[in-house]
Amino acid sequence: MDPQLPDQKRHRPGARAGHAASTTPPADPPVPDWRAIELPDAWPDRLSVRRPAEAWRWIRCFLGARQRVELPPGLPGAGRLPRYVLQGFHNLPNGNFSKTVTRSYVTGFDRVMLGRMRAARRRLAGYLAGSRAALDVGTGGGRTAAALRASGVPEVWAIDPSPYLLKHAASDHPDIRFVQGPEGRMSRLPSYYTTVIDRRERPDRRL
Repeated sequence: MDPQLPDQKRHRPGARAGHAASTTPPADPPVPDWRAIELPDAWPDRLSVRRPAEAWRWIRCFLGARQRVELPPGLPGAGRLPRYVLQGFHNLPNGNFSKTVTRSYVTGFDRVMLGRMRAARRRLAGYLAGSRAALDVGTGGGRTAAALRASGVPEVWAIDPSPYLLKHAASDHPDIRFVQGPEGRMSRLPSYYTTVIDRRERPDRRL
């Protein structure tokens, strides 16, 4: 994401003296109402484990080689997704790009981690309490972002490439600003849980 106002001008080396660069801050990206957006079914959403052939396709995903994601037609932001996010994720059927799989991932991840992620989120949120703003990159189900907001961070943004995860996250944590990404310069950030904070009011805080 590299939002820029249409009338914003950048200072270029060699520009004539006296030409001041614009101080207009970049515009915030729009925040979709993910809860109201109807997402298309991906292939795992159309399968039934009661049918042997379809159940076998699920099993092959878990036990076989990692497969590339198949994006269904009409998926929001499909054309802007970096290619690396279309690789398989933990051998989940279609990665994080289906309704069924992402709901199970959001609810089951903490159970598999036996509470360790909840404790880690509490420590992180306590460390960043008092920050002016935070960005959760690769937010998944939004629980790290929610922990930061609960710690008193007044402005929390969260991005994830999967609109399916964003829909679950926005439904569970409506006070967080969820946007789809990374794209543009943000595509250089890793697609896992990372927190980037605005240190203008907490210059002593470092991760």
